[in-house]
This record gives sequence, structure tokens and C-alpha cells, in this order.
Amino acid sequence: MSKKLKQGQFKIIERHGQLVFAMNSEFSLPANAPVRLTSAQLEELDYGKLYSAYSPRGRKSKVDPRVMFKVMVYGYQCGIYSSRKLEEACKYRIDFMWLLGDEKVPDHATFARFRTGRCVEAVENLFYQYVKLLEK
Repeated sequence: MSKKLKQGQFKIIERHGQLVFAMNSEFSLPANAPVRLTSAQLEELDYGKLYSAYSPRGRKSKVDPRVMFKVMVYGYQCGIYSSRKLEEACKYRIDFMWLLGDEKVPDHATFARFRTGRCVEAVENLFYQYVKLLEK
């Protein structure tokens, strides 16, 4: 049985008699952190083509495609290009955890499929939009 109690900077979770402290990344990142700026910029893009690449039938994606794109772009800005390194960053770096929010950490195969699968054209379009936004 798991019971959650919210406190300021930490979420205290009791699991089978053992206390676990889950850090709230909102307090850990400064207001001027680059990840916050990148996320705000990426929110201005039109994700219609990306969502239309996903079928409404079939299984639901493990991670929201918008969040996958944000993690991928921020990873590129940090010099992280490998799918395995992106997965590792999502597990251990607070800025990537903040981007993921409540989403589960995608594995390296998920990143690889996202880059090369049915979303290739939509992802290219989003990169084009992002570059145009940055030119302004």
C-alpha cells in the first residue's frame, strides 16, 4: 500500500513501511534555467502534424509525442545525440526530469523509433518551425 503526503520541496511517499522522498523539480530548477526557456519556445509550435502521425487506434504512446520532441530538442542543445544517452539523461538529470513532468522515462528504443519511424516528416516540420521561431 502506498500513501502520498505532499510537502514543499519533496513528495513523501510511504511504500510498505519505507519512506521515499521524491524531489519536486519545480523548486530545484532556477527560474532562468535554459530548459524553461526552451520549453516555453517549443510550446509555441504547431504539433498538429505530429499528433496526426499517431493513429487513434492501437496502443497509447508511452510518452506524449510533444514531450518526446521537447526532450529530443533539449538533448540536442545540450550536445546529447545518442538515444541511450538521452534515456540516461532523463533518468539522472533534473532538467530532463522537469521536461518529462509526470511522464515515464522513455527507453532508448522509443527515442530511436520516434526519430526514424512514422514521425520523421512531422519532426522535420517541427524543427523547421523552431528554427523559424528562433530567427525572429
